[in-house]
Amino acid sequence: MIGGALLIRSRLDSNESAAELEASQAVVVCATELAAVCEQVRREHPELSVTVEEAGVTAERLSASSFSRDATPMDAWLVPRPFPAIVDENRAFAGLEPVLGDASATLARSPLTLAVWNDRLDALRGTCGGDVTWSCIGDRAGLPWTDTGGQESWGTVKPGLPDPATAASGSLVLSQATAQQLGRPDFASNDLQEAGYQTWLDQLKRSVRSYPPTSTGGPLGQMLSQGKGTFDLAGSVEAVSGPGVTTSRYNSQLTVLYPSPMVTADLVLVPLRGSSPGDGAREVFESDVTAAALATNGWRVNGQPPAAGVLTDPLPDSDGLPKPGAVQALLTVWTTT
Repeated sequence: MIGGALLIRSRLDSNESAAELEASQAVVVCATELAAVCEQVRREHPELSVTVEEAGVTAERLSASSFSRDATPMDAWLVPRPFPAIVDENRAFAGLEPVLGDASATLARSPLTLAVWNDRLDALRGTCGGDVTWSCIGDRAGLPWTDTGGQESWGTVKPGLPDPATAASGSLVLSQATAQQLGRPDFASNDLQEAGYQTWLDQLKRSVRSYPPTSTGGPLGQMLSQGKGTFDLAGSVEAVSGPGVTTSRYNSQLTVLYPSPMVTADLVLVPLRGSSPGDGAREVFESDVTAAALATNGWRVNGQPPAAGVLTDPLPDSDGLPKPGAVQALLTVWTTT
C-alpha cells in the first residue's frame, strides 16, 4: 500500500494526563479522515505530537515484522475500529508479538453514505428498481448513461470512493458495497472468490476514476468543489457528506443516501503496548475537549450537538462489518484484482 502522510508536530498539554505526557511526548497517529479533529485537539492541548496518515499505511507498518517504536515513534492510533483488529490478526498470523494495547471505548460514530446528483439518482432509480444500491451501481459502472436511463452528455457511469487500499473510509465503503452484492453483511473470505463477485468487483474497480491524493474529502470533495464533471456519485462517511453537502453551493442538486445494510465508522484510540504516553493520550482523547472536536467535525458523539447535515436517528448497535479477517481479505482482493 502506498500513501502520503501529512506530518503535524506540536506540543499538547492535557490537564488530566500532563504527568504522563511531560515525561515523554506522546505521538498520536490519526487516520486522514480525522485530520481536522486532531488539529483542533492539538490546538487545545499543545503537549501532544500528531501525525496524520492514511489508515492503510499505518496498518501495514504496524503489521510488519520490522516495526519498531525506536525507528517509528508512535504511542497511540486514532482510527475506525476494524483496523487495530486487522493489525492484531496480521501479526498473529505471521507469528509476531502484538504491538497494540487495549482500545478506548468508542469515541464517535459515523454511518456510511452515498451522495448522488439528483438527475443521476432519478435515472438510477428507474434502472435499479427504485432502490439505488452499490450492487446495482457496480453492475452499471463504466457503462454509457444512455444504457441506464440517462443522457448522452453525461458520458459513462462514474462512481467514486476513497482508495480502499489506503483510506479507512474507502475500505468501509467497499465492505458495505460487497455486503450488498453478496447479499450478506457477514461475508467470509471464501465468498470473495465467487466468479460473479469477481466480475462485479472488476467492473466497479475499472470504472472508479483516480483523484488527486491531496484533495480534501476524496471523490465527494471533488464533486463539491468541481461539480458534475468529476463523479456521478460518491461513498463516504456522514462526517464528510453531511456537513459537506449541506454547506455546498450544490446542496439543492445532491441527495445523500444511507445504504442498507448500514455500516458505521466507529472511532477508537489504541495505545501501543507498554507505552505510558499512549495511555496518557487515551485520556486526552476520551475527554470532553475531544468529544466536542469530533462533533464539530461531523462525527456523532453522545451528549454533543450534531454538526450541520448530521442526522440524529439512532444507529444500530453493531458497526455492520464482517470479521476483521474478511475485511483484510477484501482489501487483498481489491489490490490484486
